[in-house]
Amino acid sequence: MGDYSLLSEETISDKIYFIRGQKVMLDRDLAMLYGYKNNFLRSQIATLKLDVTIYDLKF
Repeated sequence: MGDYSLLSEETISDKIYFIRGQKVMLDRDLAMLYGYKNNFLRSQIATLKLDVTIYDLKF
């Protein structure tokens, strides 16, 4: 098994911001937490949005 290090709750909560009444996390922080590059995460989110749109159009 790989060596997985756990992040502290404080580390994660420091990356959550409260903006206009919503809890949000910046894409760069989310990418860092998962160990991805920011542009890869963005492209995956764009693909997911496209998939959901196509699904909505079919049904």
